[in-house]
Amino acid sequence: MSAMIVLKERGDYLDKKSGGDGLVGWIIRIFSKTARDADKGRHGEDTVINLLQSLDDSNYLINDVILPPSKGNIDHILLTPKGIFAIETKNWDGKFICKGDEWKRHYKKGIFPARILKGKAPANRSKVMLLI
Repeated sequence: MSAMIVLKERGDYLDKKSGGDGLVGWIIRIFSKTARDADKGRHGEDTVINLLQSLDDSNYLINDVILPPSKGNIDHILLTPKGIFAIETKNWDGKFICKGDEWKRHYKKGIFPARILKGKAPANRSKVMLLI
């Protein structure tokens, strides 16, 4: 059985924003939270891509689908015999619970609404609708 087919590789936007690999990128990330966040994002996207590689060749992956100006991107679109899946990758620490569009995050003091995710589901739904 062959591996999943990648139709488009991940773009280099996060690589540029993170300062890239090597000494210069490492120095930039020391001083820039934006660069550290971008570096964490690119590692998260690479992790998802690597995990999806275990799928067989009846599956196709399109990475970093750029949407019309100022509408952002979709990190991964997975085309499978069972359907089409839009995957938004986040590389966050912690434990999350999802029920429909409602996300909650576990903290030491209990479970609370995940403010960082508030409004993400409708925003991502509107991105997918641009493709239809």
